[in-house]
Amino acid sequence: GGFKPPKNLLKTEEPNYEEPNYSVKPASENPVLREAADSGVKDAGPVFDDMQKKASFEHLVDFPCLFTVKVVGARQGEFMEDILDAVGEVVGKGRSEIENSFRDNGKWRSITMQVPVESSEQLYAVYDAIGRDPRV
Repeated sequence: GGFKPPKNLLKTEEPNYEEPNYSVKPASENPVLREAADSGVKDAGPVFDDMQKKASFEHLVDFPCLFTVKVVGARQGEFMEDILDAVGEVVGKGRSEIENSFRDNGKWRSITMQVPVESSEQLYAVYDAIGRDPRV
């Protein structure tokens, strides 16, 4: 008794490892990866992420503009002043020249700034400067 599968269902075919039916271009043919390799970058992930971010800002934002940047960080020391100074340094403005507002939630403070940026590169520099603050 019991179920017996038909014979032809049991036949397994050995995969053919000799000739792959797909083609993968070597990384050396990709100019971006080649440049990354030449510059000593071990992991191409960040390179791609960076490219995608740059491309998206370039296409989605008309520069120059006032760009709304929101930062959330630990409410320690002169957090707000330090962030405004860091951003101001990148865009060539004094702390008081950057329009901003904030909200506190327990030990966190969220700061919203209207940052005058001239280019996507400058916008990245703003995010870099903010990211260097350990409280963010």
